[in-house]
Amino acid sequence: MYAFAGAFLMFTLEPLVGRLVVPRYGGGFYVWTTCLMFFQGMLLLGYVYAHLLGPRIGRWHLVIAALPLLVLPIDIEAAPVSSHPVTGLLAALSQDVGIPIAVLATTGVLAQAWLARVSADDDLDPYWLYAASNAGSLGGLLAYPFLIEPWMGVASQRLVWTVLYLCYLGLTAAVTPGRSGTDPERAARKPWWEQPDTYLPRSRQLYWFTLSMAPSIMLVAATNAISFTVGSIPLAWVAPLAAYLVSFIVTFRTEPHPTRRLARFWPELGLIGFVLVAGPSLLPAWPTIAWHLLALFALCLAGHGELYRVRPVTHHLTRYYLIVAAGGWAGGVFASIVAPAVFDRLYEYPLALALLATALAASRAPAFGGAVSTGRPILEGLVRVPVASAAIGVSAILLLPVGRGADQEASVFRNHYGVYQVGIRTHTIDTDQGEVQVGERYLMHNGTIHGGQLLVEDGARMHIGYYHPSSGIADALAILPAPRRIAVIGLGTGSTANYLGGGEEVTFYEIDPDGERIARTHFDYLDTTDAFVRVVPGDARIELARDIEAPDHSYDALIVDAFSGDAIPTHLLTREALELYRAKVREDGLLVFHISNRFYDLRGVLRATAAALDLPTLVKRRTHAMGLEPFENATTYMAATTNDVLRQALLDRGWTDASADPGIRAAHAWSDDYVNVLAPLWANLARGSN
Repeated sequence: MYAFAGAFLMFTLEPLVGRLVVPRYGGGFYVWTTCLMFFQGMLLLGYVYAHLLGPRIGRWHLVIAALPLLVLPIDIEAAPVSSHPVTGLLAALSQDVGIPIAVLATTGVLAQAWLARVSADDDLDPYWLYAASNAGSLGGLLAYPFLIEPWMGVASQRLVWTVLYLCYLGLTAAVTPGRSGTDPERAARKPWWEQPDTYLPRSRQLYWFTLSMAPSIMLVAATNAISFTVGSIPLAWVAPLAAYLVSFIVTFRTEPHPTRRLARFWPELGLIGFVLVAGPSLLPAWPTIAWHLLALFALCLAGHGELYRVRPVTHHLTRYYLIVAAGGWAGGVFASIVAPAVFDRLYEYPLALALLATALAASRAPAFGGAVSTGRPILEGLVRVPVASAAIGVSAILLLPVGRGADQEASVFRNHYGVYQVGIRTHTIDTDQGEVQVGERYLMHNGTIHGGQLLVEDGARMHIGYYHPSSGIADALAILPAPRRIAVIGLGTGSTANYLGGGEEVTFYEIDPDGERIARTHFDYLDTTDAFVRVVPGDARIELARDIEAPDHSYDALIVDAFSGDAIPTHLLTREALELYRAKVREDGLLVFHISNRFYDLRGVLRATAAALDLPTLVKRRTHAMGLEPFENATTYMAATTNDVLRQALLDRGWTDASADPGIRAAHAWSDDYVNVLAPLWANLARGSN
């Protein structure tokens, strides 16, 4: 119970901290990586404490466990430091949440060390408690998005978490042993940490490190592979992380679990998974996702199963977990930070396979040899060798640039925000002169198309995709009197700029610092428009609030175009965000939201949030059933304004009053305190496809 409770609190604290951080620091890459590295660092610090001090100080550990009471309830008070944002964020995290995270990180390891210490059974294996700890992590992982966040705001979460921590502190007091232990026979002997050291080769410690590192890399690689296959689908990170945690639960136990048989086939599953990543779409989206999850689970079963098999005697238990944690941290750093900076594709996927294969083969581990065998080596070889050879051969071919035409892929670029692909596709359209083929250069980011440009004369002057002449954005800009000064959150290809002319101005707020370079290198919208164009890199909410060139009431319209990427930045759709937007446009100005999305129906949330600010909303949808013209995408736009003239102009162009639309599902308003990402997901499922 103690190990479960500590892990559960840890996995509910981390998303709570994320909810507190994002409104204050934005959703930029540095925010997430800083938080990730900070959590991992505190985890390692907790393991260092559990290795060096925890077992030695007995019930004095209760003093350490009580230290988080100094900072509870959890909050992030510090404001961003503009010149050194990482320093400011690290200072805030260290001050407000560092102690609770580090203390909770000690729970699983200390529980095992204490159990080994106080038991009269010298042969007792305490490692099963690690499975219990990961069960707690899994419980917290699933509880937060499905049970906690939909029903409680951040303020309530902070109070409930504080109460739960007090309960955890009571458990700690109940299970923490004294320095001499509780068993009389053991009390007469030296504690196990003071017994003569047993030999522990460095090669064995490196083996532990590698067995932990490879599955950690594969976890991030499989998560990215799923996102790149179908876009950043809702909660795409939950299923891979759940598979990763379940692998610990089923392997760190004495009794064999039926799923361990799957570990036999981790090389084949992994190699075929990489074929699906590197090559064209060979399977539909959902079978591809299932395969990546299966490959991840099989590799984790093999790596973590071997990690359990080579576990040390309890004398080295705390050192063992410290090395395992270091390996997991190193794998996460490599896959999350190093790989995107070095590779233009998901090469960390096969590297995880190669790393585990090398470690297992070098140690002649059963997970690579004997345990894989079915008892029929000839028959198994006839099946497995061709499969592995074919997978390796196809992967090698796909890795080479030979045979790739420019019409298939013009450019691939990867950074910490994902993989950008600039490709060329051909459309066949019917004209009075017959069928005509027209080329289009398009921008795809993590599986989602973000715009395109026709490869014809004056293609940059043509409105296509989500921004076609019948779209909501075309209507909104058409009803504004010239000269117009507008702001756009989200750059994409920059196609909004071609709606403006000389003497007008558009400012793009783009979170990805490479966004402007990609838009200018491969598309002509920003360079051919007669309007003045300014691109401000950084999180839109943070940059808009402190932009000295954008004082209050300085824009005629503000367009939020950051939701088509399927991984919605929720902090850009809260009450506080809308208050900021309204302050930046003139009092009779216009707010426009492009909310076309494959997975979320954001109309109900946006209507409720705007209503909380007494902002009337309108909506316009263009669907395939309405008969779209060539090069037009289905779109959903909403607008908010108190200007009756602008409202009537939009109504005349086919917009409808959102408050009277029966097709919009009721929802609660979002705020920095309360966000429920499941509500628009269920609304989209209820609406069905059009």
